Amino acid sequence: MKCIVFGHSNMTTMIMAANQDNKILVDENNIKFSLVQFPWLKSVSPIIRIVNNDQVILNDALMMELEKAGIFEKSEETVIVSTMTGNENHIISLLKNEDPFDFILPDEEDLPLEENANIISYDIMYRMILNRVEQWWPFVRGLKKLTERRIMQVSPVPPIGDNDRILEKLDQYFKENSENPEISSKILRYKTWRLLSKILQDLCEKDDVEFVPVPQSMLEDGKFLSRDGWYTDATHGSPEYSKSVLKEISSRL
Repeated sequence: MKCIVFGHSNMTTMIMAANQDNKILVDENNIKFSLVQFPWLKSVSPIIRIVNNDQVILNDALMMELEKAGIFEKSEETVIVSTMTGNENHIISLLKNEDPFDFILPDEEDLPLEENANIISYDIMYRMILNRVEQWWPFVRGLKKLTERRIMQVSPVPPIGDNDRILEKLDQYFKENSENPEISSKILRYKTWRLLSKILQDLCEKDDVEFVPVPQSMLEDGKFLSRDGWYTDATHGSPEYSKSVLKEISSRL
């Protein structure tokens, strides 16, 4: 069986985990992983085009990379796995907002709220993040329709619970967008991660895509990225984290 795993920045440590220059990994279950890292987003924007109101055209450059990996080959069973996300949860909640906000997760209503925060309804938060996800999700949906293959979507990386660590390893994007960045509370960051995960699960169910959760071994207190999963920035998982994700994928094949 072949498993083609694709994405953007999340693939960096996937490839490091494979530890092979040709980006091919055969695991103990004899599953051949082909790892495809797309070019920098800005160089292939937009990843989709919508014509005639509802017809989705997938980006040629990205499709070429996937074709090289064999998404259309008929010689063996092939599963396609997406690691794409746009860091939607981090963009919204990694840094403290000038106008503090918070919201309530329906299934964890007892989680504390930010002091003096504007409480936004769950439905509004859901729609706000969904609008961001819909900028790239049609690519996954389109792949499912085009290839008619089994497709999986990997969960976004959970947040780091240590604010000092985040500030120390803050990504350049966030440094450039804030003169004096302050990290928001870990509970708020957990909530937005949970909400993004829920949105992806809902889309997966709707579009017949399988959702791959975070491996339990990579969760601290069931909410945050374990120390083994910390990487050299504040938003991505380590090679050890990626190795665990590959094992989680393999266990479902």
